[in-house]
Amino acid sequence: MRRPIVLAAVAVLLLAGCSDSERQELAVGDCLTISGTDGSFGNVPVVDCAGVHEAEVYAAFDLDAGAYDEDAVIVEVEEACVDRFEAYVGEPYRTSSLDVFYTYPLADAWDEGDRLAVCAVYAPDPDSGEPVAFEGTLADAA
Repeated sequence: MRRPIVLAAVAVLLLAGCSDSERQELAVGDCLTISGTDGSFGNVPVVDCAGVHEAEVYAAFDLDAGAYDEDAVIVEVEEACVDRFEAYVGEPYRTSSLDVFYTYPLADAWDEGDRLAVCAVYAPDPDSGEPVAFEGTLADAA
């Protein structure tokens, strides 16, 4: 069965209102504890992937420059996250039991030159859809 591409709204974690000096830089392979972050990536804990965590960054990339259009940014980020999923996880997004969330700059950060988008993968609880804590990496998890 093919699953429709509906990216999770665990909370689309935003780099809301963070200036470059305040924003936490996340990199591919960073493991995260996202419970209790109130929807902001500003200070999400990055933890050792060997320990318990809830998500893992699998892509980080700069968005195309131009005038800020949030709808266009979301489309670009969603497509890029889905396109990069298989290379990291080892299975296409459409057939995986794993899910993703992403970040993108808001208008004020865009005006300051921020173009960074981040995609993270997590294992959702089958009933609630909330992230399940796990140990180890999701790289090549398929």
